Amino acid sequence: MSISLGGFISHKGSGIYIPLNINYDPSSNMDVGFGRGWGINLSKFDSSNNNLKLSTGQSFKIQWDNNKGEYNAVYRGLKDIRILYLSETEEIKIIYKDGKQEYLSYKYGNLNKVVTHQGLEVVFEYEIYRGRQVLWSIKDGSRQTIIDWWSNNYETVISHRFNNVILQEFTLYKYDEDRELKYFSTPEIGDLTTIEYEFFRDINYKVISRVTTATGKIEELEYRNGHSLPVGAPIQSIPYVYRYHLYSGFNQPAKTITYLYSDRNYLGFGSDRAWVAGEDTLFKAHSNYVYSTEEHGHDNKKTIRIYNKYHLLEFERFFDNDFMYQEIDYVYYANLDINIENQPAQYSMLKSKTNRIFSVDGEVRSFLLNYEYDEYANLLKEVKADGSTIVRTYYGLNSEQGCPASTTGIVSFLKQERFISNNDNKIKNKKCEYISIPTLDNMGSFIVLSKEILDIELYSYRYYTDASNIYEYGRIDIVIQLINGYSCRVKWLYDFLDRIIISEISTAHDEISYSITSEFDYNTMNIVKFIDENKVETNYCYDNIGRITSEIFAPGTEYEAYCSYEYSVGANNNSIKKTDFKGNIQVIELNNSGNIIRMKAQPNGMTALKTTKESWYNELGKVYRTDQIDWIDNEEIRISQLYQYDSFGEVSRITHDDGREEKIIQDPVKMSTEIIEVGLMSEISKFDLSGNVVEKITLDSNQNILAKTLSSYDGEGNVLTVEDTGGRITTFKYDSANRVTEINRTLDGDHISEKYEYPRFTNKSCVQKVTINNQFIGSRVFDGLLRITSETAASGSTQYHYDEALIMPSRKITELGEILFDLDRVTQQPRSVTVPSDISLASTYQFDKKLGVATSSLNADSRSSVELDSYGRTINNRICLNDGVERNASVEVSLLGRVVSEVDYFGNSRSFKYDKYGRVKSIFETYQNNKSTETRIFYDAFSRPNRYELYDRGNFIDLCIEYNSIGYETYRQVMFNDQLVLSISQEYNTNLLIMARIVTDESGTTTEYYEYDDYDRLVVYTCTGVNLPSFNGNTINKQVFEYDFYGNVTKIVSSTSDKINVVDYEYGSDNPVTLTSIQSTNPDYQANLEYDSTGNMLVDEKGHNYLYDALGRVRAVKDRDQNVLIRYTYDAIGKQCSQIYDDHINYLMYQHDTLINEVCNNSSASYSRLTNGLMTKRINADVNQISLGDHQSSTIRTMTVADSDVIVTSSQSYTPYGESA
Repeated sequence: MSISLGGFISHKGSGIYIPLNINYDPSSNMDVGFGRGWGINLSKFDSSNNNLKLSTGQSFKIQWDNNKGEYNAVYRGLKDIRILYLSETEEIKIIYKDGKQEYLSYKYGNLNKVVTHQGLEVVFEYEIYRGRQVLWSIKDGSRQTIIDWWSNNYETVISHRFNNVILQEFTLYKYDEDRELKYFSTPEIGDLTTIEYEFFRDINYKVISRVTTATGKIEELEYRNGHSLPVGAPIQSIPYVYRYHLYSGFNQPAKTITYLYSDRNYLGFGSDRAWVAGEDTLFKAHSNYVYSTEEHGHDNKKTIRIYNKYHLLEFERFFDNDFMYQEIDYVYYANLDINIENQPAQYSMLKSKTNRIFSVDGEVRSFLLNYEYDEYANLLKEVKADGSTIVRTYYGLNSEQGCPASTTGIVSFLKQERFISNNDNKIKNKKCEYISIPTLDNMGSFIVLSKEILDIELYSYRYYTDASNIYEYGRIDIVIQLINGYSCRVKWLYDFLDRIIISEISTAHDEISYSITSEFDYNTMNIVKFIDENKVETNYCYDNIGRITSEIFAPGTEYEAYCSYEYSVGANNNSIKKTDFKGNIQVIELNNSGNIIRMKAQPNGMTALKTTKESWYNELGKVYRTDQIDWIDNEEIRISQLYQYDSFGEVSRITHDDGREEKIIQDPVKMSTEIIEVGLMSEISKFDLSGNVVEKITLDSNQNILAKTLSSYDGEGNVLTVEDTGGRITTFKYDSANRVTEINRTLDGDHISEKYEYPRFTNKSCVQKVTINNQFIGSRVFDGLLRITSETAASGSTQYHYDEALIMPSRKITELGEILFDLDRVTQQPRSVTVPSDISLASTYQFDKKLGVATSSLNADSRSSVELDSYGRTINNRICLNDGVERNASVEVSLLGRVVSEVDYFGNSRSFKYDKYGRVKSIFETYQNNKSTETRIFYDAFSRPNRYELYDRGNFIDLCIEYNSIGYETYRQVMFNDQLVLSISQEYNTNLLIMARIVTDESGTTTEYYEYDDYDRLVVYTCTGVNLPSFNGNTINKQVFEYDFYGNVTKIVSSTSDKINVVDYEYGSDNPVTLTSIQSTNPDYQANLEYDSTGNMLVDEKGHNYLYDALGRVRAVKDRDQNVLIRYTYDAIGKQCSQIYDDHINYLMYQHDTLINEVCNNSSASYSRLTNGLMTKRINADVNQISLGDHQSSTIRTMTVADSDVIVTSSQSYTPYGESA
């Protein structure tokens, strides 16, 4: 067991971090201040037997080597540390690979000081306690940790101090004459952690038997007196853990693990060596020796582990109900048939790892990893399971070009790294160069990285070297990135006063610069202040153990947004309470093991917390059930999901309480994953050894293939080829930064090549130019912050100008004119938009400054505002259009956002009822004249709505829908007062495109057939029946289509009963997607289309003229004779708000971006969209216009109803591309 007593962050974060952990040794009777058997994790030396124990837990003998003038670590082999003797101070000096040095008293064995590579010292001080030198202080000049074991024999207080101010205190409480550690307290936590022991008197062993944490988590250990010792040992056996119990409290059952052991064990019983005090028996064994453990968990899970004589794990075997589903084989450099003296230096290093996965049908899949290390424990080569290889070389001990001589005497600095891909042998290189900097005492030097040279970029590093500022010394000063001759740099500034202040000033290649500043607390190194590139500040506060207690955005300004956190800790009473600036409260409850079991919410204005989510866990701590809970009218809607797991701990089944079921079958042997929506569809993905999806198949419920994709990759995971269901192949090419440069495909025998270019100053994926078959499509220019400064496309050229580092432009210049944006620096939203050439287009905006959400807008044609609830959701819309009438629309939502009721701008209301699964089951609508309608909604077994029953003043509309297994609609039927008014049946081909559709209404049946080419483009459309579509004014029964390789329609041949009409379409030579000419065999349907410089159509095929404002919006449409047909106005956010025609003004009103009301003269209309293909339009609350359509909401039949009388019915048909009569 290990107990954390905090950590020592030295030299204001510029020095070393020393975690202060204490560990328990059941064989020890000593109290060194922390309680019997408890000791701190610091390096120690025992001169009586020359045993050195490092803070990492490694322990070995050291032996003086006269030839080298330093100690050898006996049996350790690796040269990643050096051990010296300093006769002047009588100290052992340990030099680590990273340059850290530890100094230990040779006489007492205690750690005296730790020195960082740049020369910053942390000093450890000791006093005599019960006849031994015991640590009492750790300090670095400004920070000190005091371990007070002298004030009270039964209490030890560990206090962390900075400038003599106590930051943290931990208290250990000892018990009885043995000074057994019984309790300990952690800062900010009221309850104590309790430790209980079991005493084996015959061997004087006291083991931990039970730990109860402050959170209430209980861990129990059962022991057996079972591990036998080798011949010659002072005792026959020592106890081992037989059973482990974990009690987590609420919503999680107890976990029990039983452990079994082989007779042979880590102590060396039964080996060819006798016991020698202070020596690892097995390290001296001449022949191989293995021992094993078994771990038995719940549901008949078992794990067997086998170790060799050097205590290295050789095998792991995992079982589920006695079936071994996984085995991991570890191979080391050690030759287990020879003795330790003859082992290579790297004998303890891993050489290979083989992960074998077994299937129940006897198949096996092996994943092999290979490694090579040098004697300094540097990884030289790594071969991954897919065959890709990383090869590394290191600078030697002596000086050479690119690196000074080693200052530690240990090889550790990377010289070159090469990544060699698995299938194309593509090589990526990284080279490193270094310089040396004098240590602070100028008695030595340390080495730092000066350059990283990659294939496409180079990084140069500079450092602070003013020794008068010890905290800044050796930190990064400037980093310069060089790409294709373009350089950008980051300058770092530091301040070490009450906090660490680090500023980063970034300057792009074009000298655009910005800065960010971070401040850190000395106690925990948590960030306490952040100032972003727009000088917006965020502050953070923490308690004494580093838990956040508050965060404040833009403090002291009108944007200030505050969030506070409170914590409760105790058995079955663990929670986090969060209160935001709107007064909303969220409480997260945890069980005693820290798993979230419940979430509660209390919006501002609500008087009590409501549970919104509950979770339950299995013995392993994995969620097996979640309930999402919503509240409407103080009643809950609880929606549950159940989870099951496979042997590997991955989710294998999800069961929804509405009956839906999902299965996830992950097969590591076949390297595939199958996701099944039971009864509907499934998707199978197959992977290569790199984890890339190489095949994906979608199947319907009858296992018919709906879609199939085959992919290949290069060694870096970039897609090279994709073959789709129809066998069409697309190829990809990349540059050295792994950006797509070319996409190639074949269409109708024509080769299509898309090419992409990128700015030379960056390796980011910012497309600068696009061409298709060398035809220019568009281009962009970026500045150093990767903001678009100009772009050219079919819409003409646009320029953008920015203020400082803001990401939104303050000025936009198009072919239509200049647009100015007055931006709010904090929210980066426009306060106003003006067009200097037309002041009538100006708009102004106001925001909820704390949420950054627009709350009102104003322009010449509208004034609107919204009211938000405490969660920032819109609950009220207010508008005033040019008629001068103030109107309101409102919405009420549940705690989790379900719509409870809506009121439109004319007072018509809708209320929603939900079933127990959270689905809308009915909608009740009430209109101004107190007349009402009710819609009932029903669902199929897969929770898809399949029936709508609309009751409207004596009329009854019944819409039934059927789906195929992937959710595509196959049939719909609409009955009006028990009479069929519309039915649509649809059939799909194997590519999921409609191939036949039959539409039936009162007038008869219409049948449509669709044929496609190999590229899924519609090529033939035929139609028979009563409602034939019209094209260019003629009723047709067939159309044939031709295309170019851009996908543009180039020819349509339309057939009627007695003639054929051919229409040719031509596109711009400079812009291949702009239609410029329509030529038809019907002279009445020919046109040359005109556009302005921004790509807006000026004249269409009917001769209509379009007028635009500077914002690119259509303001008016005129006929050939320049008579105004219609005018449009827009609100401040760009939605059309009125239509002016024939001296009438039709005003449009929206809610949540959906049109819900219209008013024209004294007539008003309200829209109710119940589902695709079923919409009602209520006119003056009396006349109901019912639109019936297909699944794409194309209206096919319209009925106008007053009371119970049908006044007008009409039908509509469409060509495949949407043209109607």
